[in-house]
Amino acid sequence: DNYMASGSSVIKEDAEVVEDSAEVATDDDRFTEDREDIFMRYLTSRKVALCACAKCGSTSLWQYIYQLEFGQEWPYVDKPWVHELISPRWDDKFQMIKDRSIQEQVMANEYSFALVRDPKERLVSSWKSKYACGFGYHTDFASRKAYVKNLLDLADDQQDPRPECLELEDYVQALTTVHELNRTRFLNRHVLPQHMACFQDFPPSQWSKVTVISEASAFAGLAERLGTSIETPPRDHASTAQVRIGAKTAMLLDRITHEEYLMISPYLSRPSAVLEGNAVFLRDY
Repeated sequence: DNYMASGSSVIKEDAEVVEDSAEVATDDDRFTEDREDIFMRYLTSRKVALCACAKCGSTSLWQYIYQLEFGQEWPYVDKPWVHELISPRWDDKFQMIKDRSIQEQVMANEYSFALVRDPKERLVSSWKSKYACGFGYHTDFASRKAYVKNLLDLADDQQDPRPECLELEDYVQALTTVHELNRTRFLNRHVLPQHMACFQDFPPSQWSKVTVISEASAFAGLAERLGTSIETPPRDHASTAQVRIGAKTAMLLDRITHEEYLMISPYLSRPSAVLEGNAVFLRDY
């Protein structure tokens, strides 16, 4: 599918900003650049490859690494954010390795660590963070309109005027349409399936450690590799509102996460909390 989204807004996912560009990249370029910013992130001095999908605990992971490397908590409250590992604030601690042959050498010989999350819980968390209407979800109101536009463009949604936020069922329906149109690879990193991000080229079985952040011993091996006894990462905020999962929402979520579960279910610590009729309260990783 040689899809090109209408308009010239490009969402810079880690920076959480929207820029207008007169020069519009092709969709394959957009996807390649976005995935390269996810993988491979290599902590040079420790010889560790790290990966964490958005809403899988990535903020906690990078804050944890920063505190160990610099001896203090992340001190900044403005851009560039902690996720931007090649910004001057990281003092060249990380290298983005794009060469496939070097990636293969790292995966074969060095320690590698990836965070995953229950796919349905992650999509609900992403909705709360980036797309939700109302209050109580810690939604990013500043960028919400751009995220909604990006998703509806991919889904060929022709609503006029365009909504500036989405109810959960409408959001899941739009995601389902994107999957049905075979445009999944163009989704932004907060909703990009995990098997198309960290594990696109190297499946979980080839990583030293794949875990959910909520597991008690999740960071034990990484801590040992980093030479620290600190195994508990910082925790991000949690929203204060529950959301009830309707029958249609549950059915569509099952459909669009099926392939993800096939790959990462062995690494999940418990069954999903996102079930029809459940009122879901999820931590905002």
